[in-house]
Amino acid sequence: TTAGVMERYQSPKVKHSFPGLPTSTRGPEGLRVSFLGVWSALLFAFSSFSLVAVNKIILTSFSFPSPLPLALGQMISSVLVLTGAQLIGLLSLPVSLENIIHIQPLPFLFLLNALSGLSSTQLLPLPMFTVLRRFSILFTLVGEFFLLRQSSSRWVLLSVLLMILGALVAASGDLTFDLYAYSVISLNNLFTAAMNVVSKVKSGKKKLGEYGLVYLNAILMSPILCLLMLYRGEFTLAYNYPGWHNPTFLVYFLSSCLMGFLLNYSTMLCTRVNSALTTTIIGTMKNVFLAYIGVLLGGDYVYSGVNFIGITLSVLAGVLYSGFKLANW
Repeated sequence: TTAGVMERYQSPKVKHSFPGLPTSTRGPEGLRVSFLGVWSALLFAFSSFSLVAVNKIILTSFSFPSPLPLALGQMISSVLVLTGAQLIGLLSLPVSLENIIHIQPLPFLFLLNALSGLSSTQLLPLPMFTVLRRFSILFTLVGEFFLLRQSSSRWVLLSVLLMILGALVAASGDLTFDLYAYSVISLNNLFTAAMNVVSKVKSGKKKLGEYGLVYLNAILMSPILCLLMLYRGEFTLAYNYPGWHNPTFLVYFLSSCLMGFLLNYSTMLCTRVNSALTTTIIGTMKNVFLAYIGVLLGGDYVYSGVNFIGITLSVLAGVLYSGFKLANW
């Protein structure tokens, strides 16, 4: 996930640790730390949930023709926000040929992960998108075992297997089953796992700064995404979309562009102020709400008893996973 990638590239290059946050609060130091912890956790929970929900509404309810312009908008907004922050002295971005070479092939995995994730959001009902994304955890564990020789506890493995079982049960009762959509989200899971494992392989060699990876990914991949859109005629398709005259659609589109950066920022902030474990648990709890509220979003979920039981089993297994991680079992 983004949390797993960004956590490994933090460094003290940022002049202000928490841009936009109050630098002091009244009361004891413990109260200040507690406030920052709660604030960062709430910000991450809000941005993580909202980004998926907003993307779903844009791509399904508003019938936006393609996820590629949406991905480009998110990358451009990240570049603009970070460049502006550097110009006013809030942070320093480590742009160099050495760093660009070092992070390969993460930018390509980042782009493939973003495109397949947005496409999956468009093609699948949110409850199924949520439970099928659990396969990325399994793929990450497999990659860590074979490439990094790292293993997890039996309890963590048990909870992951229960999540997968729930996803398979839900898929067996999915009345809207589409082989292409399932293939796309399977690729999304593979790219997510590859990002996590590759970032771990490189984690001990060089640190790029809090925002360096987001910035370099966006800078390097935006031109490639533009060429891909030109080749596929996506610019013409997006230009001819009639929704640009709809103020409500414009609010959703701009919100999605800004939330792409906000999610990256809040992920790093929550990890720094609290811990990576807190970020993981909040992400899992977000999926609980997303799985059930997603029934109402997009209008493309078709209820069946077997499907709903599978979704519930996967959600409960996700809660167990968070509990085992919290207890360090």
